[in-house]
Amino acid sequence: MYALWSSHSFLAALLLCFFLQDAVAIVLQPIRPVLRNGDDQMLGKREDVSALDLRSVETFFWGGLEGPSDAIVANLTVYMPSDVENILSMEKFYGMLTSVDCADHNMTLAFKDDATFAYAQKVWDWVNGADDHTFIMVAGIGDCGWNTERRPFSVSKITYDEDRNIARLTAELSDWKSIAHTYDLHVGHVPLTDSQLPARDVSKDVSLDVSTVFPFGVKVTQDGLSSALECSKCGTTGQINIELKLSTKAFIPTGASMRMSPNGVSAKAELKLTASGELTKSISFKKTVASIPLNSIKIPGDILNIGPFLDVAVGFEVSAVTGSASITGGAIVTIPDSAIVELDLLNPSKNKFSGWGPSVDTIPITVDAKISGAVQIFAQPALKLVAEAIGQGYEIGLKLKMPYIDAKLEGIRSPTGACKSKHEFGVKIGSNIGAELKLEASHVKDENDPIVNVTIATVAVPLAEKCFAFGPLVGGGGSGPSPEDPPAVGGGAAPSPTVGAGATPSDPAGSSGAASCRIDSGLSGKCISTSACSAGGGNSEPGHCAGAANIQCCTYPPKASGSDDSCKIDSGLSGKCMSTNACSEGGGKSEPGHCPGAADIQCCTYPPKAESKAKSSDGSCTITSGQLGECVSTSACSSAGGKSEPGHCPGGTNIQCCTYGSCAVGKTKGLCQSTSSCSGKSTPDLCPGAADIQCCTT
Repeated sequence: MYALWSSHSFLAALLLCFFLQDAVAIVLQPIRPVLRNGDDQMLGKREDVSALDLRSVETFFWGGLEGPSDAIVANLTVYMPSDVENILSMEKFYGMLTSVDCADHNMTLAFKDDATFAYAQKVWDWVNGADDHTFIMVAGIGDCGWNTERRPFSVSKITYDEDRNIARLTAELSDWKSIAHTYDLHVGHVPLTDSQLPARDVSKDVSLDVSTVFPFGVKVTQDGLSSALECSKCGTTGQINIELKLSTKAFIPTGASMRMSPNGVSAKAELKLTASGELTKSISFKKTVASIPLNSIKIPGDILNIGPFLDVAVGFEVSAVTGSASITGGAIVTIPDSAIVELDLLNPSKNKFSGWGPSVDTIPITVDAKISGAVQIFAQPALKLVAEAIGQGYEIGLKLKMPYIDAKLEGIRSPTGACKSKHEFGVKIGSNIGAELKLEASHVKDENDPIVNVTIATVAVPLAEKCFAFGPLVGGGGSGPSPEDPPAVGGGAAPSPTVGAGATPSDPAGSSGAASCRIDSGLSGKCISTSACSAGGGNSEPGHCAGAANIQCCTYPPKASGSDDSCKIDSGLSGKCMSTNACSEGGGKSEPGHCPGAADIQCCTYPPKAESKAKSSDGSCTITSGQLGECVSTSACSSAGGKSEPGHCPGGTNIQCCTYGSCAVGKTKGLCQSTSSCSGKSTPDLCPGAADIQCCTT
């Protein structure tokens, strides 16, 4: 039989890959299978001719070193499900040949002995049996003598020279995008040890190192305000781990998922904004100061290209600024290693985000002169990842606005001493330091129409109001700092994480630890930033909280019960939540009080018809084949991945019996149907449709 890995071929491929790496590319090399016997030794004179059998499924591996103890591995499984197509890897029988000659339109193979040639003639002659029979012959790297990567050929006819043991194939040189109409691709990595070869399963993620430094300085003059933003100690550390899975069937994408998690990821920024002038309106500025390419991952032949970049943007927003001063502050923001993103790019409703609420260690905020206004300054590292594989392409962005500083500044002048000091001038400052994490994803060809655009976490650390005194002493005398000047803002402030992904009305935006407040209507809330409140679906009302202008009282409307469109009326009859008009048009009856949403969204049920045994009173039905389903509109059925069959449901012509096909729990086969109609065991997450459509097995 064929072993999956060869210690010689695998390590040789990885070492070759190591020398082929440059600063920004890891080129994965083919990992060839080898013949082995039961004692794990190379077979001698007799070789296994079953390697010549045409197959409906073939798997190919590529690998590359990620470090001294880890390897990146890509696993591509190609399916040929039709009766008129097959696939075969030349790598598995190359040792049975004496020569191979490949051209754009033909291929000639000479066999070592009569037995292997006779077997090849027996099994390959299938292609001559009908005009539409073809199989894909994949030549391994170097098998043709000239090919530097795996190349597929489409074989349509074979003639044989039996005296010389030669097979002449009519074979068109093709490409992977054309021949791999149905495939699964999994990219991850595996650990390497001296005593054990890599296992079959890709067990860990690929790591993208995001450690870098990006000091910067930019100057902006706009609308009467001269400003400069600089950072001498800005940088990121750690890695982002990714795992990619792609699938297609008949050239139609059926699966596209990516898993992302951080490993020691943090960002540090000590920002300084110097502003001078008078500004009567709000202005904003944002600029990308660095675009840093990270190690890309490639498989030649347009099979895979993962191209990551770290884009670093900085900026500020100011309003109603008067005066001239420098504002300095910052933070070290750290993302927990337990955080995880699971993206389903074909079904975004299944996306999962958890644990991304970062911790914030503040760097004290200082102001050195009189100034009034509202200011936000920020640094935003963003991991931009473009993944393209055999006809599919996606762009994923993880934007880390970390940290940002919000400050409301009030310049004061007091003849008796500002800030309880002996200085005539001072600045009161209310501020918070925080972070905001956003995730975006789109098709490569349609970047302006995102599949995913969500804030996965926010943090706001409100800092106590402070007052800085400076300028001449009251009653005359010199200037300079007063011995009674208060310390800088920051120091020991404790963070109040407001993670949008886990927000609940009882803990809006994850605001546990924030100050409580009450708006004019009497509703209780929490004092958090307006951006954190909005990300969690809340409403902000000013005038009830201390701190910067954007720290407001955040309240949330009561959450409606129920998370899907199923419902049950007072009589016990099951139905669906929909508009009263849609229900009436379908011949149903609406009953209020059972559904979230607007007043016209009510529970719609359909009375059973006495003449149909398959039309039950709970909205279930039975199609002609005997499979149980549910009575829903054809559009709802189609959008949930089901199949409609008419003649089994009451209501309008668009109300039909919807079934969701077959399924399996391990090796036990079942049918996708509602949990209420299953007489056996229901297993979730194996079927399309609503949450109550599960795999029913007996």
